[in-house]
Amino acid sequence: MAAAPDIKAKVYQAICDLSQQYGFARRDSIINVTGLKFSLVDEAVKSLREEDLTINRIKGGFFTPVKCFQEDPVSVTGLDDGRYKLECGDQVITFTPRAARMAVALLGGVALLHGRLHGEPLNHSLVPADQEPAR
Repeated sequence: MAAAPDIKAKVYQAICDLSQQYGFARRDSIINVTGLKFSLVDEAVKSLREEDLTINRIKGGFFTPVKCFQEDPVSVTGLDDGRYKLECGDQVITFTPRAARMAVALLGGVALLHGRLHGEPLNHSLVPADQEPAR
């Protein structure tokens, strides 16, 4: 049985507030802040963790909210004079060729690190893996 939306909202807000203050929220602190019974808090936490995916469990009884970012569309346009326009949401940045190379080097490092952290193999080839010739 899923927790009532108002109870989940109250528990989620308590987790956010406690995490902002202490870095995490303990189950007993959530109970103290919300004034709800242990079983209601447990049910709300389970629902927030497993169904809504809005909180993380650090370890038994310790929780933090999931960090969410507003994702805006990103596009890059090459201009005739060699500059590049990077658009992200309502923001537009114009790069010189040198600044574009520096940004690519920095973001390329971030992309490699992200791939390593998430278990993606390092593929130096620009050819998709399914189209590589047999060896």
